[in-house]
Amino acid sequence: MKKRKIAFRAIAMLSFAFVLLLLVGEASIFLDPKSHFDIPNLVRNMILMFIAAMVGVVLWISATPKNLREKQFYGMMTGVTTIYAIALIAVLFGTFDMYYRRSLGATPRYNLVPFRTIGEYLEALGTGELNRMVVLENLLGNLVLFAPVGAIAPFYVRELRKLPWFLLCLFTGLILTEILQRVTGRGCMDIDDVILNSIGAIIVFFMVWNKRAVKLWKDIGIIS
Repeated sequence: MKKRKIAFRAIAMLSFAFVLLLLVGEASIFLDPKSHFDIPNLVRNMILMFIAAMVGVVLWISATPKNLREKQFYGMMTGVTTIYAIALIAVLFGTFDMYYRRSLGATPRYNLVPFRTIGEYLEALGTGELNRMVVLENLLGNLVLFAPVGAIAPFYVRELRKLPWFLLCLFTGLILTEILQRVTGRGCMDIDDVILNSIGAIIVFFMVWNKRAVKLWKDIGIIS
């Protein structure tokens, strides 16, 4: 039994090291303003990171006594949340223009009309003004950007595991973020960003915090 736990911990550490290696590679892209944002490559690396992280967490938790699992999982989540928060700030307020807003020359610095920007991207795709990858980078990027919030926020704040409270805090936070982008001149204040960001976060929320999932997390011992 002891040898199995040691083996589990060793494989878990290798999995975490692999995640860190991929993360450093992606970070170098975000920090270089001249880099090209490659959605297929990013999606592939995100999937690999997710699988490796899940393998690492499962093996590490399996080798941990149940009464210590919640504390150790909390530490893991804190590390993940810190990395995600830094990446999010870099994307929203950094110099790396992730969404290629300048591709749409007619797009204003702010948009309060729902689905206007989404429609412009789709129209530009249909006319050939923008290629498919640029459109995917903008629309898919906004879907996944705040998706982790659907898992992270309710983990730390128990009240947010209830949908009404989660939606209230989510919309408030997204709107304030858009306003801050407008005030600081970083990015573009756009109601369509709020719509896409919200959809991504809500999908993850229902995946992670539905009744069956919560029961599983409690049975495993990673939340109380």
